[in-house]
Amino acid sequence: MPSTNSWHSRGFCLFLLLCLVQSLAVKDKQFKHNYHAEDDETGETFRLRSEGRLANVVNLDDIRVLKRVACVEDRLMMLMDDVTVVKTWRQGQVVIGGPQWGCNATREQPKASGIYVKIQSIFFPLERQVTIHHKPAGPFDMIEEADIHFHYRPAKKARKHGGPEDRTRLRRALPNLVSNILNNIDWHANFTTDIPLDTGSTMDGQRLALHKKWGQSELSLSRGQETGHSYEDDDFVLVMDQLKGHTKLAYTFNLVIKNNGGRAVVADYESQFDLESEFCADSTITFSREMGLTYVDVPVFNTPATELFRVPVASVPDVPPVFLTVGYRADTLATVKAYTAGATSLRTAFNASGSTTISHRNDPVFKTRSDVSSRDWLIEPEEQSLQSSFAARLNFSVYQKLYFMPAVSWHFHDVDIELSPPVEVTIRPEVHLKSNNPGVAQCVESDANVDAHVLVHNAYFSADAFGLSLWNVLLEPSKTHDIHLVNLSLGQECEARCYGPEALVSSLLNTTLTSTSAFSRNDLQFESLITLNGDVVVVQDGGSEITWCGHQNSSCYSCDLHSVDTQPQHSCAARLMTSRLASVLTLLSELVSVEWPNKQLLVLESWDEPTSSFPLGRHGASSIFSEGRAASVSLIERNNVSSFTNKSASSLPSITSIIQRLAQLAVCAGANDVRTTPSKNHIEIAVEKNDFEMSSSSNGVDEESGASFMKSMESLSVSDVADICSQAPRLSPGNQWPQGISLEEGCGPTDRPLNRANRKHMKQLVHWNLTDIPATFEPEGLSSQWCSYQTRQCHDCSQPSMSLEPWDWCSTRMMTPRLLVRLRKLQILANMQNISLHILMSFQEPTEKQMNVLPSLFTEGRGIRLSTFPSGRETTLASLAVCAGFDFVSFTDPTYIEAFVKKQSGFQASLVSFLEGPLRPAVVSDEPDVLEYGYPDELAEETVLPELVDGHFASSVYISEHVLVKDVTSYDGRYFRLDPALLECVELVKMDYSGKFEILKGSAYRTRSANFQQNIDLRHIQETLRFQAGQALQLSSIPPSTQDLLALATSVLRECPPVVRLGMRGMGLGCHADHIYIDFRPLIPGFERYYVTVWEAENTSYCQDVRKLQREMIEGGPVVQALPATTCKDRGLKPGLEFLSFQFGQNAHCNVDGQEQFCIASREAREKAADSLQVLLTSAAGYGRLPRFELIDNIRACLVDLCGGCPGSGMY
Repeated sequence: MPSTNSWHSRGFCLFLLLCLVQSLAVKDKQFKHNYHAEDDETGETFRLRSEGRLANVVNLDDIRVLKRVACVEDRLMMLMDDVTVVKTWRQGQVVIGGPQWGCNATREQPKASGIYVKIQSIFFPLERQVTIHHKPAGPFDMIEEADIHFHYRPAKKARKHGGPEDRTRLRRALPNLVSNILNNIDWHANFTTDIPLDTGSTMDGQRLALHKKWGQSELSLSRGQETGHSYEDDDFVLVMDQLKGHTKLAYTFNLVIKNNGGRAVVADYESQFDLESEFCADSTITFSREMGLTYVDVPVFNTPATELFRVPVASVPDVPPVFLTVGYRADTLATVKAYTAGATSLRTAFNASGSTTISHRNDPVFKTRSDVSSRDWLIEPEEQSLQSSFAARLNFSVYQKLYFMPAVSWHFHDVDIELSPPVEVTIRPEVHLKSNNPGVAQCVESDANVDAHVLVHNAYFSADAFGLSLWNVLLEPSKTHDIHLVNLSLGQECEARCYGPEALVSSLLNTTLTSTSAFSRNDLQFESLITLNGDVVVVQDGGSEITWCGHQNSSCYSCDLHSVDTQPQHSCAARLMTSRLASVLTLLSELVSVEWPNKQLLVLESWDEPTSSFPLGRHGASSIFSEGRAASVSLIERNNVSSFTNKSASSLPSITSIIQRLAQLAVCAGANDVRTTPSKNHIEIAVEKNDFEMSSSSNGVDEESGASFMKSMESLSVSDVADICSQAPRLSPGNQWPQGISLEEGCGPTDRPLNRANRKHMKQLVHWNLTDIPATFEPEGLSSQWCSYQTRQCHDCSQPSMSLEPWDWCSTRMMTPRLLVRLRKLQILANMQNISLHILMSFQEPTEKQMNVLPSLFTEGRGIRLSTFPSGRETTLASLAVCAGFDFVSFTDPTYIEAFVKKQSGFQASLVSFLEGPLRPAVVSDEPDVLEYGYPDELAEETVLPELVDGHFASSVYISEHVLVKDVTSYDGRYFRLDPALLECVELVKMDYSGKFEILKGSAYRTRSANFQQNIDLRHIQETLRFQAGQALQLSSIPPSTQDLLALATSVLRECPPVVRLGMRGMGLGCHADHIYIDFRPLIPGFERYYVTVWEAENTSYCQDVRKLQREMIEGGPVVQALPATTCKDRGLKPGLEFLSFQFGQNAHCNVDGQEQFCIASREAREKAADSLQVLLTSAAGYGRLPRFELIDNIRACLVDLCGGCPGSGMY
């Protein structure tokens, strides 16, 4: 077959089709049709213009005088009663004939029986004989030219008075259409171009529900009235009300064939679908418990193959017309991937609509071109209800997968020609709901996006004539297009992230203080109070009826007339309080603004100062109000603040649920005592005393470990690095270390900014109070400015704070312990070169103005900006910072450097080591993610608990010879934990297994949500928890055949148990159809010999063989698998005693019979083995890291002296 461009177009199929039609249509070789009709009211349009001329074909089957045909090489030898008809044949004509002639003259099917050739010359050797010399014929030899254009556009709008007669009316308006075409168009049946989401539905917007119980394997589907039943027994329910969806199809077909030098060529070919789609749904999602699930492409509706329209595009006398037919079938599918940490109910609604065009074109200029484009796509959000107290993540979609089948076809007698390149179109509207935790909020955000997936399948052209298959040719290979159509946020709703008790009753508010506890503005104790600044918290004045405050003849200060630099002596009493209470009220005001955006926190009273109305104070001199450690608070509408007066109790909220929620928020804000009042329109809160440390050793940490940490900093030594600091790289302004990576790659991104008012957050930071080596610290700001919060005045940082309250600490002195250690090293190293440090900036909160230009690590206390004092030695400072161990150093500006550190849990780094790569500090996830990254409670008492490490900035780093960090991390999680023994297992299997295998993505470590989302309720009970513990993974052979999986399981059983068995751990192995599951687990006391557990998670044929291996291992076998090179070596030991024999579970004795002679014979070999083991251990650990002499004694005691005893007997 010629490999011309025309052979690689779909139009080619029609050429041949029309040519074969002509072979039976010798009376009239031309066709011409021209028609255009459009309904003015609806916009429905039909256009057909086609004309062409077909070549004259010799059909041997129609020649009655022909008696016999013989095919000899390139000749047709015919016997005829009358040869007159042959004299009209001409060179170049195509000759065809069916199998009844019993010979083959076609190059396409050399073993078939049929004739398809072109005349080269004609001879008449005898009176009734004809010999035709021929050459191969192609489809283009049968056509001269053709020009076909077809377009159909559905109605844009319905008729005002529609009815069944509408189509008939349009049909009657077609007087100019050729009758034999008109008679073949069924307008009622064939032009159904509006494709609904569900053809079986009689509702324009039905109800659909997907639901399941815990442990139920498949989603249940309820439709229409079926959804009226209760879902009380279901743990997950997704109800879509008013579910609507449809697609309107407009179709265009163009084919132009030109006669070029007597040969037909394709001038233009186009097949185009225009799809106008619309989808809308109002969805409610309900979970009754913590649950995760993943279901993909669940069948919802199915539409069988349906013909949209059938149009004759070429008609010639005496034979059927050529039809252009477009049919379709549709599958409506649903995909749900979800997780929620508790009972949750969410609602989201939207409409989506737009147009998509799929075009396939072929012309001599652009060759083959397949395009998908979109226009006018939009999403319109409707009502949302997105509040959730639990972490939630949900993706769901109900969508159509349409299979369009355009076909050009012709059927007559024994001739069948078909071209039907299928086109698969999926328009997928998908809703995403995800919880997030900005600041003190628990939010759920919803967005919708619409994507299109288009697959144009392989286009085959098939032609069968007279029993002869002429062609079955791949004209166009399949092409795939994925395009994003539109995305829009549907909304976000937040509530305060607070789910504690509604009250916290202690004895604080009932505390009776001594008479000396109360103090006035003139007393020394008054210095313990600070001013609650700003207007984010509304503070109530004492009242116009009060004539004096503090003592007689002393005027009262207004709570409204206040500025940031107002000193406590001149602040109203309601604004005066301890720093701990100020931080609690500040955090409470943040929680209030999230929970009720239209309300503000109102402070009714705080420090209880004597007044003319209450000479002994409103609560009495013995109340903790008199110490500024208690406050009465309520809520006020934001738009009422300016008109609020202290006497208007009616303006306070009286709804019990609001006051109860306010009390709950106060508990979360850190109050130590919270109570509602009898009036039920406000609450009273109290805090413990501020802690003071009146000595220079104050360290800002009340934990014993923190105090020890700060004490160790005073005597920190840098002798291990001081001598090599001269080798540290020298940086110039604009340079960084390490080079070639970003700050985020070097230290990891921030999780979320720390909140000074949140005491739990502040436990991650320490306060620099070291004074033995001089250093200067920039102030937070001017005393007339607020810093961190509008309620807090900027602090001077020249001296360390004596307070243990983070509210009182200076930001420039606050940092993580890891940063403080490196800063202390840098300070000592710099001091050795007579350089003093000048700290410009450290911990910064996102409320600060400069945070829009600072790296985000400053918000976690992991960044510091510093220079030298006096200035000018920043180049040396940059090199010393590298030497001091900062994880990232940037010479940002000629006048200062910036240095950063990685995340680290605790005061002292706990380093995690894998088989390869650098040591990594263990981390603790932030408060909102404690459950997500937490260790499973069921496994928390085990002795081996892999630490959590940061995997974000090292995803492409190897942690063993063949395993990358990204191979073992969860899909969207930043942190991971992994048992290093799993890596050792994988590497050993790599050496032993002869084939290829892989770690399945997302199987080595899973966050809690990822673990639940993988249908945890349907998994084997043995495979539910250890993914989250980092002690399990899934391996699959490549390809995952039964034979290969058995071989892989055999390698795992041979290589992996020795890795952990000496640590009193065993291994679990689960058999699946396409992978194996493995984990490490503690041995059960008393059953230590059962160190391998095997189960069949899915029906497999190889698992019985794996169980057989398990039995053999339990009954006996090698503990340490030797390499093949040493396995076959003669060891010189008694057979059967070459391996360790552990006898766990024995009561005070073990069987040592027959061991004495072995011990005597093998002592020399065991002594050499002990020495060799010591050398290997020392080499692996590094010189000087192990106590060599102590190690030798222990090894000899175990391997030499212990021979024949318990728990080991026998050795090699």
